This record gives sequence, C-alpha cells and structure tokens, in this order.
Amino acid sequence: MSKADSENVDQLRANMEEVLAEVNDLARRNEELMEAKDSDNNLIKELDVQLKEYKRKYEQAKTELRSFKGNFINHIIRTYHSVSSLLQLLRNYTSKHPSSTAAKINFLWNPMGGFSTYTLRHFCLRSIAC
Repeated sequence: MSKADSENVDQLRANMEEVLAEVNDLARRNEELMEAKDSDNNLIKELDVQLKEYKRKYEQAKTELRSFKGNFINHIIRTYHSVSSLLQLLRNYTSKHPSSTAAKINFLWNPMGGFSTYTLRHFCLRSIAC
C-alpha cells in the first residue's frame, strides 16, 4: 500500500469516526426527545382526565344550582302567597270588626321581629271563624 493510500484510509477512518460519533449523538438526542414526548403525552393524558373531572363537577354544580334556584323561587312564591293570604284575611277581618282590629294587631305585633307566625296563624284561624 502506498503512502497516499494509507493517508486516504486514515482520512476515511477519521471521517467515519466523526460520522459514527455524530450518529451516536443524534441517537442519544433522539432518545431524549422521545422520552420528553412520552412525558408530555402522559401529562396531556393526566390534564385531560382532570379536565373531564372538572367538567363533570361543573355540570353537577350547575344542575344543583338550577335545582336550588327552582326550589328557592318556589319557596318565595309560596311565602308570597301565604303572606298575601294572611293580608287578605286581615283585610276581611278589619272590614267586619273595625273597632277591635287595632287592639288585636297590637297584640300580635312582636317588637323584636314583626308579626309572630304562630299568633298570626291563630289570629287568622280565629278570624275565619268570626
């Protein structure tokens, strides 16, 4: 083998070692990127599970709130009708017994909280009997 051939073989060997080192670096970098991708995919799956759980909780809370609002509105309506009925009974009683109304209403009045429910109910039941 000639000196030129020997130099070419050495140069080729050096080039091949560089290429092999570069391929090894690329393989290592590819492995790192694949691990990062797998980690990112796992994180995406976990976040997707959390998102579905939060959506489920949101829908449940929305349903409960809707139910609560419906019940609350029904309670307000029933209370309004009860108060309206009590006022109507008081008006009817007042028109039938104008002289004793003020004394009875003063008796029913509770200075700490308005009309007492029990005494109003008692008063109204007695008014119906009158």
